[in-house]
Amino acid sequence: MRTDGNALRLVTLLYIYVPVVIFVAGMTAWYVSSVALVITGISFYKMMKDLDSARQSGAAVISRPVLILLILLITVVAVMLGFGGLMGQADDWNKHNALLHDLIEKDWPVMYTSKESAMLTYYVGQYLVPAVAGKIAGFGAGNLVMALWGIAGLILVYINLVRIVKADTTLKQICCLVILIMFSGALILAQGTAALIFSDRLVPFSQKWLMAGEMSLQYRSNAVMLRWVYPQIITIWLICLMFYEHRRDIRYYVILLIPSLLFGAFSTVFLAGSAIVLAVAELIRSNSRKQTVKEIFSLSNIGMTLSLGIILVFYLLGFLLTPKPQSLGFSLISISASNIVLILVFDVFMFGIYVMLTFAEHKRDVLFYCTFIFLAFLPFFKMGDYNDLVIGMSVPALFFVMVFVMETLNADGKRKGAKARCALIVLFLLIGAWYPVQEFRESFYLTSIGGGIEDNFKTFERFTDRTSDEKIDLVYNYFTYDPEDSLFYRYLAR
Repeated sequence: MRTDGNALRLVTLLYIYVPVVIFVAGMTAWYVSSVALVITGISFYKMMKDLDSARQSGAAVISRPVLILLILLITVVAVMLGFGGLMGQADDWNKHNALLHDLIEKDWPVMYTSKESAMLTYYVGQYLVPAVAGKIAGFGAGNLVMALWGIAGLILVYINLVRIVKADTTLKQICCLVILIMFSGALILAQGTAALIFSDRLVPFSQKWLMAGEMSLQYRSNAVMLRWVYPQIITIWLICLMFYEHRRDIRYYVILLIPSLLFGAFSTVFLAGSAIVLAVAELIRSNSRKQTVKEIFSLSNIGMTLSLGIILVFYLLGFLLTPKPQSLGFSLISISASNIVLILVFDVFMFGIYVMLTFAEHKRDVLFYCTFIFLAFLPFFKMGDYNDLVIGMSVPALFFVMVFVMETLNADGKRKGAKARCALIVLFLLIGAWYPVQEFRESFYLTSIGGGIEDNFKTFERFTDRTSDEKIDLVYNYFTYDPEDSLFYRYLAR
């Protein structure tokens, strides 16, 4: 199988956009959805026509036996990480399955009235195709399609990665899959170094994050993300790959990035910020700034912002504007010498070493600088009980770090010191794999004691009461309360 050409890009973009189309058609009034879908269709067609396949990253060829083997491996890994509930799922699947139940069993947009008046407002993109299947054939079918849809997305992530990082041999292609599943920073080294400095402030090595006092620092490994929050991961990774490959095509930035709002708004913040920086950089170095300005304000960018952009922003706005307890609010950590040192240790081992080892191959790439500067300063901010701000916003940035690593490993090796740098990268990948391995171990353990699908909540109805004793992150992070007053419900909802 050749990994170049428009066919793979078309399938990838369809995977991204099918849930978006379902959302618009199923959640908004016919006159709103008609306009949005027409504009999206025209922009989509024009983009596919304009983006010449010859401008894609060089092709790689995956032999049929190798492709079949790798697809089987991806399926096995996904099942081991909880897809489908055949093996023990992580606790967060209680939330995923409850969301799927409500999207299957209730009308759209999903409304709750038994306690407080509330509208389900969340990153529902990955659930929508399974929910349609569930409406036809029940929750069992929806759960099966949820797993198959996720596995299909993971396969697309892998095949696109092979092309973009130019993994042109069987060995490189196998390594590409291993890195995709196991990629992580060297957290255990960060913990060890910090323990030498702050022995009285740190949690044990058994934890998957670095915690000290008020600080909870976590840049998740790919295995952790796939096992715990994959509905916010796989499609975001595909959007990252499309953006990475076409980051010079400014006129299509919005159509490439706007779907991310439906899969993880925190990820959108980083992607949108990077797009703005890249557009400004292109404007500065352009020989024809007038033409660059025209591309920035292209009909596609404007049309998609004013149609699909407004729909998705208004949908999320009701949740974002809901007053929340102070503990869930946005804040800056205390700026002290000890906190700065701790963050520095965290940054160095979680991504900084990778940045240094991939600098030679990417020093002219503006996105490279956006990524590591963003990751360096993000830990100074906090939002949510589990610091969802840091965890969510880092998803696309950490994925780009992995892409930089893969590109460096697959480079021709002619640069001075290339072999030594690649050897060090492999060493840190192996060290970083410690905690991803623990995810698989935990999954096997849960399965051994009878664990399978986690479906204890059944519905989110029970959490729509702000006076209850339920965990506040469940009460405040999934709903627009008093939705009748929200812009989405009043003007856009069906």
